[in-house]
Amino acid sequence: MMASLVVRRYGLRPLTTPLPVSYHLRSFSTKPDSSKALTSSGSLLARALAETKKAGAEFSQGTKQFYYNLKHVYGTLVPALKRGEHLSRGDLILVRKTKSDVMRLIPFSLYFCIPLSAVLLPFVMRILPQIIPSTFWTASNKEQMSRRRDASAQLGAQDLRKTMMQRAAKLVHQPSLTSMTSEQMKALETMVNVVGPRLESGQPLAPHDMQSLAPLFDGPFGLRALQHEDRDTLLNLAKIHNVGGLLARPLLPLMVALQPKAVRKILEGKSKVISQDDDMIPSVDTLTEEEQKEACEDRAIPWVGRPSSSINTSVGSWLALAAGPTKKLSPEGLLYLSALSFRGK
Repeated sequence: MMASLVVRRYGLRPLTTPLPVSYHLRSFSTKPDSSKALTSSGSLLARALAETKKAGAEFSQGTKQFYYNLKHVYGTLVPALKRGEHLSRGDLILVRKTKSDVMRLIPFSLYFCIPLSAVLLPFVMRILPQIIPSTFWTASNKEQMSRRRDASAQLGAQDLRKTMMQRAAKLVHQPSLTSMTSEQMKALETMVNVVGPRLESGQPLAPHDMQSLAPLFDGPFGLRALQHEDRDTLLNLAKIHNVGGLLARPLLPLMVALQPKAVRKILEGKSKVISQDDDMIPSVDTLTEEEQKEACEDRAIPWVGRPSSSINTSVGSWLALAAGPTKKLSPEGLLYLSALSFRGK
């Protein structure tokens, strides 16, 4: 009765369909709904457990591979080298990798002294993969480290071009600063007058340009000359070829200033290894796609984000200059090759 009077007086229409019960309960509920928070926290926990389980499986596989490499290298390959036997290219690469992995065991072992280190292992493998042996690396780890090395090498290559031109200009005007042959003097003039504009503009040098500069890499731009006369160029070569690894990169200027001879010896060792490896590759077509990427990595040639055909072309161009009986560059000249011919602005 009362409801009908209100409807007639105020012109209101009665509700034809009742509101759901949840609508009435909502107005009386003051507590927040915690089901979503519980669900999200549960998903985060499940994700963390899944990551830890995945990292544990990768750690187990990496440990087995490391043990196999260690046993094979120090049980078979190293004794064979001591006996003077010749090893295949793959065996020599395995020996170098395993020796590097053994050195990485020092920081890797110290890491496990930290509480909860096993739980944090997945995150450490993402952030600092270079402190762990290579048998534990994933494809994403390799690409991540290659990007970091490539960025540093690119900066080093840009600075190298500048310091080379500065040194060349100084030597042209004051040739008495260092002893040079007539062939080296001619190459120096070619560098300043012909190749110089391309160097300063950041354009990659063609193979014939590198051949014209080849005498310089055994003379005023050789590592021994740089150690005593041009440490800026020595520093840039060390950046390009990742001397000391990514963790030691901030200390490189100090290393070059205090121990230039040690840095020179490391670069000499790298150049000899690269030269020997070049001679053991019959042609670029004999390498798999993964081996071509590793070859680029060892020679400081950028490869991340490039198609396979482009990587194949770069490795082939390198071998045309650096390998075989018609080798155009000395081992020390190879240290300049990646910066001047395969890196531009």
